[in-house]
Amino acid sequence: LAATVVTIVGYVCAGAGLLGFILWLAADGDGTVRFATALETLVIGIGLGGVNFALGSWLAGRGDAAR
Repeated sequence: LAATVVTIVGYVCAGAGLLGFILWLAADGDGTVRFATALETLVIGIGLGGVNFALGSWLAGRGDAAR
């Protein structure tokens, strides 16, 4: 169960990073600052999503080996 939850959280983080990227690009303000903040949001979201996905996959594989 923990592996599934962590994997789903990974997908949510990645999706939130992508959504944040799109929303920051649509915001008003200086273009350079807006793009830098949007890119930062994307990288953090994809990074956290990837870490959670990898942890979920590791937990799932660990559970199969214990059986």
